[in-house]
Amino acid sequence: MEPELKRVEHSLETLNARMWQISKTLDSFKPGAQPVLDNLMEEFFQDIKKVDKSALQTQATIPGYVIDNVNKGINPDEYNQIFFKDCVERNELTRGRLYAAKGLRDQLMIRREIWRSHEALTQQQQQQQKDNYNAINTEMSTD
Repeated sequence: MEPELKRVEHSLETLNARMWQISKTLDSFKPGAQPVLDNLMEEFFQDIKKVDKSALQTQATIPGYVIDNVNKGINPDEYNQIFFKDCVERNELTRGRLYAAKGLRDQLMIRREIWRSHEALTQQQQQQQKDNYNAINTEMSTD
């Protein structure tokens, strides 16, 4: 992973940990914990600035459909699984079409050979009939 992305990832992890600390502080909030909460909130805003700063230094782009899916609550890993399954299904469909096309080609080749042999046989029979007719005519004319 690129160093810029590592920094962004680390900043996000720090931000996430800070949010967890704030959540725990709020869950068990007591009036005496206000300075602690104020300090955590200040650190939280500093962490947000770090994330923003490190994100501006990255060259990575996130496709719009990924952002749309995250906004819809779809995990990018789930999207990748769905996309992969779709690719496999399309591949199987294409493979089936190719198999069917090859089978059709083979059948057409067989039928073409049958037609050629039938045509050659027909030509031989026609030639033999002509030869027989000529032989009969020759016999009749010599008699």
